[in-house]
Amino acid sequence: MAAAAAAVGGPQPPQPELPAQGLALDKAATAAHLKAALSRPDNRAGAEELQALLERVLSAERPLAEAAGGEGAVGGGGGGPGTAEEEALEWCKCLLAGGGGYEEFCAAVRAYDPAALCGLVWTANFVAYRCRTCGISPCMSLCAECFHQGDHTGHDFNMFRSQAGGACDCGDSNVMRESGFCKRHQIKSSSNIPCVPKDLLMMSEFVLPRFIFCLIQYLREGYNEPAADVPSEKDLNKVLQLLEPQISFLEDLTKMGGAMRSVLTQVLTNQQNYKDLTSGLGENACVKKSHEKYLVALKSSGLTYPEDKLVYGMQEPSAGTSTLAVPGFGGATGTLGQADSSDEEDQDESQGLGKRKRVKLSSGTKDQSIMDVLKHKSFLEELLFWTIKYEFPQKMVTFLLNMLPDQEYKVAFTKTFVQHYAFIMKTLKKSHESDTMSNRIVHISVQLFSNEELARQVTEECQLLDIMVTVLLYMMESCLIKSELQDEENSLHVVVNCGEALLKNNTYWPLVSDFINILSHQSVAKRFLEDHGLLVTWMNFVSFFQGMNLNKRELNEHVEFESQTYYAAFAAELEACAQPMWGLLSHCKVRETQEYTRNVVRYCLEALQDWFDAINFVDEPAPNQVTFHLPLHRYYAMFLSKAVKCQELDLDSVLPDQEMLMKLMIHPLQIQASLAEIHSNMWVRNGLQIKGQAMTYVQSHFCNSMIDPDIYLLQVCASRLDPDYFISSVFERFKVVDLLTMASQHQNTVLDAEHERSMLEGALTFLVILLSLRLHLGMSDDEILRAEMVAQLCMNDRTHSSLLDLIPENPNPKSGIIPGSYSFESVLSTVADFKAPVFEPGGSMQQGMYTPKAEVWDQEFDPVMVILRTVYRRDVQSAMDRYTAFLKQSGKFPGNPWPPYKKRTSLHPSYKGLMRLLHCKTLHIVLFTLLYKILMDHQNLSEHVLCMVLYLIELGLENSAEDESDEEVSVDGPERCHDSWFPGSNLVSNMRHFINYVRVRVPETAPEVKRDPPASTSSDSLGSLQNSGTAQVFSLVAERRKKFQEIINRSTSEANQVVRPKTSNKWSAPGSAPQLTTAILEIKESILSLLIKLHHKLSGKQNSYYPPWLDDIEVLIQPEIPKYSHGDGITAVERILLKAALQSRMNKRIIEEICRKVTPPVPPKKITAAEKKTLDKEERRQKARERQQKLLAEFASRQKSFMETAMDVDSSENDIPMEITTAEPQVSEAVYDCVICGQSGPSSEDRPTGLVVLLQASSVLGQCRDNVEPKKLPITEEEQIYPWDTCAAVHDVRLSLLQRYFKDSSCLLAVSIGWEGGVYVQTCGHTLHIDCHKSYMESLRNDQVLQGFSVDKGEFTCPLCRQFANSVLPCYPGSNVENNLWQRPNNKSIKDLIKEVEELQGRPGAFPSETNLSKEMESVMKDIKNTTQKKYRDYSKTPGSPDNDFLFMYSVARTNLELELIHRGGNLCSGGASTAGKRSCLNQLFHVLALHMRLYSIDSEYNPWKKLTQLVEDMNSQLEDNKEHSFEVSLFAELFSAMLQRDSDDSKDDDETEEDNNQDEYNPVKAEEAEDDEDDGNEEQMNNRDDKTDINRYCKEKPSKDKEKEKTQMITINRDLLMVFVYFDQSHCDYLLSKDLEEMLCTLGLHLSQAQVEHFTCIVKVLFTLLYTQALAALSVKCSEEDRSAWKHVGTLKKNTFDAEKSYEVVLSFVISELSKGKLYHEEGTQECTMVSPIAWSPESMEKYLQDFCLPFLRITSLLQHHLFGEDLPSCQEEEEFSVLASCLGLLPTFYQTEHPFISASCLDWPVPAFDIITQWCFEIKSFTERHADQGKALLIQESRWKLPHLLQLPENYNTIFQYYHRKTCSVCTKVPKDPAVCLVCGTFVCLKGLCCKQQSYCECVLHSQNCGAGTGIFLLINASVIIIIRGHRFCLWGSVYLDAHGEEDRDLRRGKPLYICKERYKVLEQQWISHTFDHINKRWGPHYNGL
Repeated sequence: MAAAAAAVGGPQPPQPELPAQGLALDKAATAAHLKAALSRPDNRAGAEELQALLERVLSAERPLAEAAGGEGAVGGGGGGPGTAEEEALEWCKCLLAGGGGYEEFCAAVRAYDPAALCGLVWTANFVAYRCRTCGISPCMSLCAECFHQGDHTGHDFNMFRSQAGGACDCGDSNVMRESGFCKRHQIKSSSNIPCVPKDLLMMSEFVLPRFIFCLIQYLREGYNEPAADVPSEKDLNKVLQLLEPQISFLEDLTKMGGAMRSVLTQVLTNQQNYKDLTSGLGENACVKKSHEKYLVALKSSGLTYPEDKLVYGMQEPSAGTSTLAVPGFGGATGTLGQADSSDEEDQDESQGLGKRKRVKLSSGTKDQSIMDVLKHKSFLEELLFWTIKYEFPQKMVTFLLNMLPDQEYKVAFTKTFVQHYAFIMKTLKKSHESDTMSNRIVHISVQLFSNEELARQVTEECQLLDIMVTVLLYMMESCLIKSELQDEENSLHVVVNCGEALLKNNTYWPLVSDFINILSHQSVAKRFLEDHGLLVTWMNFVSFFQGMNLNKRELNEHVEFESQTYYAAFAAELEACAQPMWGLLSHCKVRETQEYTRNVVRYCLEALQDWFDAINFVDEPAPNQVTFHLPLHRYYAMFLSKAVKCQELDLDSVLPDQEMLMKLMIHPLQIQASLAEIHSNMWVRNGLQIKGQAMTYVQSHFCNSMIDPDIYLLQVCASRLDPDYFISSVFERFKVVDLLTMASQHQNTVLDAEHERSMLEGALTFLVILLSLRLHLGMSDDEILRAEMVAQLCMNDRTHSSLLDLIPENPNPKSGIIPGSYSFESVLSTVADFKAPVFEPGGSMQQGMYTPKAEVWDQEFDPVMVILRTVYRRDVQSAMDRYTAFLKQSGKFPGNPWPPYKKRTSLHPSYKGLMRLLHCKTLHIVLFTLLYKILMDHQNLSEHVLCMVLYLIELGLENSAEDESDEEVSVDGPERCHDSWFPGSNLVSNMRHFINYVRVRVPETAPEVKRDPPASTSSDSLGSLQNSGTAQVFSLVAERRKKFQEIINRSTSEANQVVRPKTSNKWSAPGSAPQLTTAILEIKESILSLLIKLHHKLSGKQNSYYPPWLDDIEVLIQPEIPKYSHGDGITAVERILLKAALQSRMNKRIIEEICRKVTPPVPPKKITAAEKKTLDKEERRQKARERQQKLLAEFASRQKSFMETAMDVDSSENDIPMEITTAEPQVSEAVYDCVICGQSGPSSEDRPTGLVVLLQASSVLGQCRDNVEPKKLPITEEEQIYPWDTCAAVHDVRLSLLQRYFKDSSCLLAVSIGWEGGVYVQTCGHTLHIDCHKSYMESLRNDQVLQGFSVDKGEFTCPLCRQFANSVLPCYPGSNVENNLWQRPNNKSIKDLIKEVEELQGRPGAFPSETNLSKEMESVMKDIKNTTQKKYRDYSKTPGSPDNDFLFMYSVARTNLELELIHRGGNLCSGGASTAGKRSCLNQLFHVLALHMRLYSIDSEYNPWKKLTQLVEDMNSQLEDNKEHSFEVSLFAELFSAMLQRDSDDSKDDDETEEDNNQDEYNPVKAEEAEDDEDDGNEEQMNNRDDKTDINRYCKEKPSKDKEKEKTQMITINRDLLMVFVYFDQSHCDYLLSKDLEEMLCTLGLHLSQAQVEHFTCIVKVLFTLLYTQALAALSVKCSEEDRSAWKHVGTLKKNTFDAEKSYEVVLSFVISELSKGKLYHEEGTQECTMVSPIAWSPESMEKYLQDFCLPFLRITSLLQHHLFGEDLPSCQEEEEFSVLASCLGLLPTFYQTEHPFISASCLDWPVPAFDIITQWCFEIKSFTERHADQGKALLIQESRWKLPHLLQLPENYNTIFQYYHRKTCSVCTKVPKDPAVCLVCGTFVCLKGLCCKQQSYCECVLHSQNCGAGTGIFLLINASVIIIIRGHRFCLWGSVYLDAHGEEDRDLRRGKPLYICKERYKVLEQQWISHTFDHINKRWGPHYNGL
């Protein structure tokens, strides 16, 4: 490489000429020539030539000079920076390839890649995987490809979205187990990869150093130090954009594999190269200049370059030394201070003060160099420097990480990174984008520090730990303030300021997370724990957080501004203090590590002692202050716990003296008292944030680093301190000392009366927790886990994930309980049962839940643990309610139980002293006093207090000392203690000790004062009690003080003098209160006697307690009697008395004595008072509860009955809630209730009543397909869903075909629309007056608090049932038809009926006169029209034609009938009333539609009814006439037909019908042409073309050829028939429709007598004949020529038999012979015919075909009849559906015999001779097919029967959807959408909220919901696994149909566990879609403003 150096000296003058020729030369040739030159043994010349060339090509001056200021180009003029750089890159590529092709070169290098590691680098938001089973490091991650190619079945893995970026660890055995490697990286491939040929990479070794140097020069040039206030991101980004191609080029090189990476490593780490190129010593001005810039950049960063160190370093320190304790530290801080002055205000005095009390660092010199000396020796080091300077540009980070698979590079890079660590911290602190930068830093560091071997190496060689701790310390020093805890003026303690950005924005997070990461490696952690200097520094760091975020209680005003700094404080303590602590603890698990614990404890205590000194703490905490942050206490506590639990250390050996213990306990105890104060609302003026702190302190993520260590520390203190002192401290801290007096009245100088009760409860509860919690006192990890789990499950049923979240997990990931680890699952399965996810009737979806097993409630429910772990107090109540419910259900206890007493695990011997608290006189006095006060009903005592008192007594009995027997003797002697209440300290003996008199201090007003002492009292007998009387007032405080002084001064006498005066001052408020006087109370009770009296009081009976052992001596032998384990206070008292008797014979005797004395009846007044207070209260509560239960039950039953009517539950048959008297056969007028005004009455013309309805556009019908297999959601590129085969598409094609050949008006009569965007009408069944509704809407409009719906659009919720609605459908005044009126008289002949129908049809229809009702009818019709988009209701070529309106109205009716059929499952077998039961509004809807249809008249000249019922004399003339007629008629016909005929379910009939209609009309093709020529011939042709292509497209997509053939054939035949038939059919239908609805319903005002029923039947019969003929025609097309001739023959034989017209064979043969006269059959080639039907048609199969063909028509007709005439549908088996419906419709003669197999032809009833009318119909088809044979066939295609609509079928595993769609590009904008979604109806892929695909302000999902579902869209959001429903202008999140193994949703894929389809949920979703109930069932709707 010497050549390189030689070439550096500036180029000779003539050289500038060269570029032109040089560049003109062929680059490849030059490269080849140079390569050859360099390959020679003596390659100096070659090397020089190459260097000269590179010098020229890679000159750094040109591009950046231009980029920077655009001054004239410096060298070589011309081209902008872009071209020069591209040129340079081209050169580099050519040179690397040595004259060959660059691509081939890349491929060649890749061949030598020993791909042992994956190393794929990704950036934020990339989807990666983490497998805990395979990971060694918790940070391990895999790219999707490696994950899927490895075998992780049954492992604990999850998918996650990378937050900061990362790299794939596959193949790295330091980070993961080899078993988890994927197939590619399993092979250790280095062995079989050949050596890299020398010449392949030779050029790279020469070219790359220059290239990288060039890049560094660019970076130096481009960097300008930002001005103090202006962020320089813009300039930096500009430079980076210019450098993008260069960096990308380097990145591509790294991707060539191992061979190229090792060359790059050499280049980057070679120090000689770096020195030669960058020293700036040569003559080259450009290099010099860049070196200067580099030095400036170093200096401005507060860093020195080692050469300057002597000069630069010596002058600096003066800035900082003066304020610092350690001189060595000065320089560092000085330079730091200077560097940072740019973005930090000068520190104020308090910070200066803080700086005086500063860190004792282990060695000064080392630290200074850590902070401010940087020496770069290689390209890599300087590259990293600039990467940091430019704030970690993503491209650079990716390049540096891509190199990591190279081991040599990895080590070098890690060392470089550590070297720059301090610089990283400084840059991070200044950065404006600290979040992004933090992520990038962690992206790098996690790759380096997760590897234990590497971390250890760097720790040893580069002092990694020193650097990290020092850097963290420095970082925090910048935001210290003076602590105000305790002594505000003189405090020397400094704490971090939680309001600073550094803490608020978690800026410290990357550094702390690195520290936690390296501490997880045992070898590193051990070094840390052994290094005393580091421990001192670290404790110093922790002390910055000790006492931060101090709260001061506001006593007067409410605080003005609630600061939210507490978030920052809790996060900082958890992340910066607790997590490193857990990391260290995880390495202190065995005996050998005792020394480490001693070290930590020692320095921790030292730090604590310094802290107490700094805040001037003596013995009393300052009042009204609390800080929740005591990390030093917690470090101390947790290391103690570990020492005892795992390391077998003697606890006393690591405990300080008594005085220190007393100090240690003060602050944690203060926190416990403050918690009680906060919950008692004493801090209410501090705002909500103080509650937030109290909740965070116990919350699951914090509790084991906060409250648990605090309580443990208090337990340790309590076990070692004097128990009387401790107990009195507790009551004093909780401010309830004054309450603990025997007197009925007292004064509390420190607490308001309203807070006393809850504070007393708090104090007792705290004692119970303190004495019964065993988390750190002897429970094993599994027991702890079990207790935690039981506590959480008892509060509420939990999902698996919330349970994982709620169980405090040791925060260090390598320790103890890893979520999902075996112990978790096994414990869970033993304590809980899994409840699978279910649906509740309202449709709300449940997750899979775990609920406690019965035996857990029975034996393990622990109220103490529940209280400790509840964040919200209501959870305690919830746990008790659930416990109560369990006891009731299992019959264990009927009443309201008390919290059960749970036996505790035994204490670890080290903590036995804790139990002395239960056996100290102070506690016994308190218990006695409280029992007495409760018995006497003093104020401010609650059941909870009693419960806790009894709990403490029971704890004392359970843990009593062994030496009881001795005491029994001493008790008989005289009382020796002169001033105590109780003789000894053992609870068992003290329980029976009687206390006779007590002297109390009371206010003069108290009732006690007035009583004289009993005469019998001698002063003597009082003597012994006097002191204790006074003690009672002062004992707690005085005792505590005395003890404290004893310990401090070790002299009792002095203590007494000190304490007395102080106490009296403190506790009697001067002057303000009334004077206290002394009174003497006669008590004469012992604890036992009080308990027995309490039993009487609680049970409300005299002498209720009877010692159980008198009856059953067994009781004493086996005390654990189940009867006592659950119950209320009475049970608890009994249990305690039994235990007391067990523990001592004396107690047993005394209990018996007390019970023997017949207790005199307490004066009644007394008892009533008592009753009133507690018992009545209880009874009142009980009664109130019962009343509430009763009300709730009543409400539930009402609700249930309402749900039955409202939801689709089968219910009684009446229509709507109309009251009808059943007995009377006459017709009664319908009566409606208005749900607003409550009045009942009929609906009248003037004051109409309406039904509350919801109108919605629906495309559900259009989604019916003709194949049974539901379509699948596409999950590969090959699978696509074409909508050609949906019902809607088929109908579209047909309509466009018809419109080509027939007149528009007649086409519109021949079809039904509404398959897409049809209007569906549904109601909740409630009615209201229309005027009431208007005023209701007005009130909604004025109500501001509207949610979820838009009143302006007419939306509202039903006033009664709150169901969503948007219109009111007027009820037509008139009758209610009784079901039993329905009989079918047979007296008239069909001929007469046909006549009558024709006459009815002839009457003109007039719109009724203007009334309120008619106005409402018009307005509701408008609503119906506006419900759907224009494109779905306007199909005519002439906009706004009346035919179109008519068609629309008819279709609304048809759509609603079709949808009802679908809701019934596609057939009518179930029979009964409409499934919608009382909710059907079709009857009213038909009225409205009929009223409007009347406006369209039927052309009397040309009447479809005549077509169907009369023969025409001369067909040809008839055809000619047709041409002039308006074809509205056929419209009608169609309408009817359509209405009755089922277009969707089998569109066969309709199809035909439709077609025929048209054909009929338009048979005269000539006429048509003539007409068209005049107006729109051209248009017509164009349409033809379009339509043809359309048809072809649809046909092509058909899957199989056979089918296609079949279809074409069917088309042809049917087409003819169709045309005729359609025409008839439709006309017919028309007729039906128009007349039926119109005339029958409307003209006759729905007063339908039997006559109308007859007309209906007549119409049905006539239509059926047409339909049947259609079916036969279709059949004839389907079969082959031979079949046709065979049938023709059979039929002619039977033609003359009786009843020939009712034999299908005869009719079929006639149809065949008629149609074969035309071209219909010949048109096809012979070969097609043979293929069409491989089936041999048997009579049975033909009969089945005919029935299937006619069924849809019968179904719709039956439904129509059911709604018009109220007749119920009979239920039947599927196979008899046809015959049942036929007889129901009156098609079957009543005398029909059922013995023979049923034949559909028997339903035929021809109005005129069959053969004549068939001839007439067939003639029309023939005449059309002669002209347009192809279209004839096309129109005759018959769809097979439509199946029910379904959503797309989804794959079993969500991952298959996710992997395909989350990277898929959008077809519109070709980008990968941020929020991809897929439509579950049609499978379209859309961008949710994507602005890229917005059209006219509509985002893509909204647009798609309009096109695909007429406003209803169902989308699966790919990245969230959630389904979103769009309904019109609103949307809602529906939930997820994919659940994990525990039955839980994973919204937003946060947990990333594998998800599986939940079929039940998907069914529910589909059901809601089909039944249009999204609006009713989902409650949370919001407007989407077209932005989805």
